[in-house]
Amino acid sequence: MKLLAVLTAVERADSRELFQAHGREELVHLWGLYEEGLVREMYQRAGPGAVLVLEAPDMEHARRLLNELPLLAAGAVECELLELRPFAAYRAFIDAGG
Repeated sequence: MKLLAVLTAVERADSRELFQAHGREELVHLWGLYEEGLVREMYQRAGPGAVLVLEAPDMEHARRLLNELPLLAAGAVECELLELRPFAAYRAFIDAGG
């Protein structure tokens, strides 16, 4: 199952301290998830945060592993997890003879 994880920084009084305390550990953990094959692609957002393309057996498996990310566990970031599917509009257009 292909998933998109959108990680967004949470506005907190101690955000800077959390990122400084957990930033390196976060990157090491992300690299481990990349080596395991869960994280397939990583992107930096235009603002604070990241976007990850994941490959997982199911959403719960992905959520369980992502919840172990140090910044997510510390409440410094939030994660929106979206399931990605093939774009179905092509089939509808073709079937309609368009």
